[in-house]
Amino acid sequence: MGGAKVGWTYNQSGSDVDRLERALAGAEAADPRLRAEAYFWVAFLRRQRGEVPESSPPLRAALERAAEIGRTLGDLSVAALPKAFMGSYVAFTGHLREGAREMREALDALEAQVDPLSTAMVSDFLAMTYARLGEFAAAEETLARATRLAGGGDAISRVDVMIAGSAIHLERGELDKASAQSQECAMRSEELGAYACVVASNVMYGAATLALEDAPSAKGPLERGNELCMVTNMAPMRTLTQGLLGSVRAQLGDLPGGVAGWDEALAGARAMHDRFGEAQTLWGRGRSLARQATPDWGAALADFDGAVGLFEAMETRPALARALHDRSQALRALGRGDQAADDERRSAELARQLGLRDLPPA
Repeated sequence: MGGAKVGWTYNQSGSDVDRLERALAGAEAADPRLRAEAYFWVAFLRRQRGEVPESSPPLRAALERAAEIGRTLGDLSVAALPKAFMGSYVAFTGHLREGAREMREALDALEAQVDPLSTAMVSDFLAMTYARLGEFAAAEETLARATRLAGGGDAISRVDVMIAGSAIHLERGELDKASAQSQECAMRSEELGAYACVVASNVMYGAATLALEDAPSAKGPLERGNELCMVTNMAPMRTLTQGLLGSVRAQLGDLPGGVAGWDEALAGARAMHDRFGEAQTLWGRGRSLARQATPDWGAALADFDGAVGLFEAMETRPALARALHDRSQALRALGRGDQAADDERRSAELARQLGLRDLPPA
């Protein structure tokens, strides 16, 4: 495989899946390792464009065939890379514990058997997952592993590591660092033609600059990321980008444009069971409605309730702390002071436990 280049720069068009499936149809005599890899990419590309095993027989069949070949060969490394990449997708759509477990279990076999750049890329994904869970020590340790493995690699692999680092800064609430590093990643990615890296970097930058109350700076990069999402078909990133763009437009005075963006993001997230994208969009919509010249506190509270429930279920503690903080403001504006105080207490305690830099600790 192409190492870290595969991570953020693969082409996920439907034609690629079609070509792979046609090739596999007459390839029973081919090298089983190549067939296992091809089945993995069929599954991965289908999953990345929003399909799920429960409703996509081709996706389910590809996963089963890849696993079957790995068992027949008795080689852990054959199954490790597909398991790690699918684990990353599971994590990014909101099943973080499950995804982290699959990536972690695959890493030892990968480091022993596969090129170090692929291992570095999976380590990047795992570090971002740990950061979303608020397990920052594990995130930093995993990022150090990725940095070591990518050190002798190409420029794209080093940008991959920087993207993961900006995600850790963002989750920890180090917003200036997250903004500066993700902006640098976006510029480097454009120079390298690594367009999926451009998407990921711009999502990080948009989230950081919005948190810094700088919607005008986020608009252009997010529009660029949204444009490229249509080309790369990065379904989870497309959901996050559309949700962030909705918040940017609403905060810049275009509430109808914001509503359209949020609606599209939520529809896409729910269609592919992307709990993380749904929660982030609800939270962003609630924040934007609360920041209008005439705040709609009732609608904002409903969104915060939805986001808090999803963040709690996913155990994404940094995001939960922030959503609780925002919900407390809506509750207080609606005259529900006791409930507001409970949310403030929970938010502050999480901020203290996790060392979040953008929230007041208990």
